[in-house]
Amino acid sequence: MKPGDVLATTGNKFIQISTISRWSHVGIYLDKDTILEATPGKVGKRNIKESLSSAQSATCLERPIPLDSTQQQALWDLANKIDSDNLKYAWLRAGYSGMPQFLRNIFISISVLSLLLSLYVCISFGFRNELLALLSISLISVFIGLPIAKLTGKTKQVNECIESAEIKYNKNLSFLKTNLKPQYCSQLVYEVDQKILPSFSNDCTKVQELRPKDVVIACEKQGWLKNKVK
Repeated sequence: MKPGDVLATTGNKFIQISTISRWSHVGIYLDKDTILEATPGKVGKRNIKESLSSAQSATCLERPIPLDSTQQQALWDLANKIDSDNLKYAWLRAGYSGMPQFLRNIFISISVLSLLLSLYVCISFGFRNELLALLSISLISVFIGLPIAKLTGKTKQVNECIESAEIKYNKNLSFLKTNLKPQYCSQLVYEVDQKILPSFSNDCTKVQELRPKDVVIACEKQGWLKNKVK
């Protein structure tokens, strides 16, 4: 294994079943003793033996273009920064990413129904009571529409819409946003790849909430070699 390679593991049955994949976790390899990963216990550097101890099996995905000395140093600097930032694990986004597709489809359907309900409320009031209609739409949108949109994995898109509304109406709506700073494994690996030497991450830009299998599929698509480690 070389610095910058991706280590994919199996073992978490819930993630494997919910994402219909054998892969349940990914991390970035730093050196023979260290890996950079996001787990519920810690987001940052971890001893690779400790990381592998909880895995049922592990496979190394080798970067097709090895990192040069400057990029390796940048990788270590980034790993040290992430380690010192004491970032929290993103339980909410990890949950979104691991949600089975049929559940996402259900939430999308409920979201559409909430929109129709808003329209029905307006029609029922005949737009005569504009204040009441506006209040109804606001309540349905904020307490039904936003949470359901997030549950479909569209956390980034929801945040972008809220930011647009903040600019348009000159209001602070940060309480409606999802905090994107906490990390979960797939997102951490994606962001590190983007900052060091973008490769597999270029094929993941349209994925709503990355799953371990999305990382592996993107690496395979770009011809990363796979070597069994455990």
